[in-house]
Amino acid sequence: MSLLRRHIWLIVAIAPIAMLYFCWTWSGEIGSLFNDGTSYLVMAQHYASGHTADPVTMAAAFSRFPPLYPLLLAWSGAAFDLHLAHALTTASLLLGLVALYAWMGSTGFSAAQAALFMLVFAALPGSWLAGLLIQSEYLYLLWSLLALALLSAYHGEPGEEWLLVAAIAVAAATLTRTIGITLLPPLLLAALRARRRTALLSMMAALLPVLLWHTLHKTQGDGYGDYLAYSYGHHPWAFLQRQLHDVLFFLRQGFAQNLRQTIQAGLLTDSIGCLCLAAAAWRAARLKPDGIYIAAYAAILLLWPYPGEIPRLLWVVLPVLLVQPILAVAEWRRESPDAALARLLAAAWAAALMCMALPAISDAADRYSAAADSGLPDARDYESWYTTAPAESTLHVGTELFLIEALRHVSDAVPQEDCVIAVRPDWINYYARRRSNQPPRDTVPDPQFVGRLRATGCRYLFAALFVDVNFPIPMHPLQRSGSQFEVLQYMPTPDGVSSQPLSVLGRLR
Repeated sequence: MSLLRRHIWLIVAIAPIAMLYFCWTWSGEIGSLFNDGTSYLVMAQHYASGHTADPVTMAAAFSRFPPLYPLLLAWSGAAFDLHLAHALTTASLLLGLVALYAWMGSTGFSAAQAALFMLVFAALPGSWLAGLLIQSEYLYLLWSLLALALLSAYHGEPGEEWLLVAAIAVAAATLTRTIGITLLPPLLLAALRARRRTALLSMMAALLPVLLWHTLHKTQGDGYGDYLAYSYGHHPWAFLQRQLHDVLFFLRQGFAQNLRQTIQAGLLTDSIGCLCLAAAAWRAARLKPDGIYIAAYAAILLLWPYPGEIPRLLWVVLPVLLVQPILAVAEWRRESPDAALARLLAAAWAAALMCMALPAISDAADRYSAAADSGLPDARDYESWYTTAPAESTLHVGTELFLIEALRHVSDAVPQEDCVIAVRPDWINYYARRRSNQPPRDTVPDPQFVGRLRATGCRYLFAALFVDVNFPIPMHPLQRSGSQFEVLQYMPTPDGVSSQPLSVLGRLR
């Protein structure tokens, strides 16, 4: 009973969050066609099928994505059930919020303060919009915050068991998202304080599973190293200068999107971002585990050659970032975060963040209700319904639904033993249940381009009015195929006005 009373604030906070989130995320839709959800689902279906794997999903065995999230979907029976996949993903968030509560408790916050910040973080637009997607961010949040909680506990009261379990959480985080390697520096620093045997065991526990995965796992297509080499291989200093400019722009946008659901950075969100980052840098200089983690994470963001992904990548460290100013003030005054001034600052900080989030919550509630009258009742389950201007949201969601319909009809024209060339092979695998290979990049010169298309072994190609970071030209590879194909299927855009089709399925002559 004393344990229940001690954590009553956790129960009071998590109960309404769980109810609202399960209602919000319960869906049989993918949430967005333009993220990695279909890749994870195809991987999960491959793992669930075991030795009787469908040849269509075999390519998933060579995916560059770490395996833990799709394995979790496969083991729980969610690989072929989107409702269950969403429920499992949401459960990961709820456990992640409990880990946030534990981490804040280990750094000196009271139970009430920790529960308050749980509520605030759950209310942020970046948090509930991610719930519409099939994505690994929620699971990564759980492992990363659990690792930080255990490292903070070890920092305050050294014990071998804390360090060893923290190492396992770090391994799980890295096997969920590769960026989990940023948890290795604080783990290494903690291991240096331990006995040699404990330090060695903890580092082996963190590194061995990851090293085994990357050593034994063969990646088909470009991996993360290929992306870095492709970007920095020519004129690296010039690229780095552009990169720093772009990172600053998208970092500002990331704070604005996650806190206020707007792509327009402003003085308020810029100030919050600067304050959080400055406090984190100060704590990193004082060798605090959370500060070192954020510093390592920021270094990866600075170097990652696709800065447009920063708003999404920022979200998983946001709960740690947002409490950095309170921790910094408390440490500067040599007080606990539960001291009188820190309590006052934490309450004011939480209230300001909640006030920023409330307009986005109100707007989302209105749009959720309006979906029933839009002619697209499933629109409420799609991220773009909430992230685009009201006048454009119907067109955006309609585009995704039309494209999904076109993908489902690919199997009508492509025999089961054949394969399809497509910019997104996972779309073809998941919706059309056909094998698929990527086309050559647009940089390949014309004499060789069609030859490389044929070298894929596929007779069919699928092109859409869609761009990818590696394929920035719409309708690729159709626009480079000339008269080398015949049109089999043609999908117009939802507005029926554009002169370009939404998608085309063709067969090479």
